[in-house]
Amino acid sequence: MDRETGFSKRYGFVEMADDRAGFEAIEKLNNSELDGSQIIVKRSEPKAEKKPFRPRRDFRDRDREPRY
Repeated sequence: MDRETGFSKRYGFVEMADDRAGFEAIEKLNNSELDGSQIIVKRSEPKAEKKPFRPRRDFRDRDREPRY
């Protein structure tokens, strides 16, 4: 569910017994209609690894007094 709207995000994940069953489901269901909407069925991919957080560099002159 979407936290702001309370509506479904309209996606989900399913695990199949084996690869063959998964590929058959993709072939049969991709671009089909469900509850009046076209659905896309595809194999999931692992999330890309995020870069580690690096704080912004501070380029202010440390020796000077603040202006304000």
